[in-house]
Amino acid sequence: MDNTNYFKAKSLIDKIDRLSNSVDETIRMIENFKKDPETAKLYVRANGDDCTITLTKELSEKFLTDIVYSYVSLIMEAQKDMNEIINNTIHEKIEL
Repeated sequence: MDNTNYFKAKSLIDKIDRLSNSVDETIRMIENFKKDPETAKLYVRANGDDCTITLTKELSEKFLTDIVYSYVSLIMEAQKDMNEIINNTIHEKIEL
């Protein structure tokens, strides 16, 4: 029996877990933004440097909407990958 599907499934589960953690943080961020929707600060650490950007209400709403759509896209991609793994496993020859 080939272990390829097992390792693909394990990798996909790790990817979904990381995505789930990011979604939880985004939901928390959106809930906090709803309480005071005037501005939002974006903190980025890149190349050893911390940066802060203050976004207007309109830009914050656009930014948060784009994040949600990105998650939807990633979830759909994970679903496609999961279906592929399942189909490959179903059609895999089992040799004893």
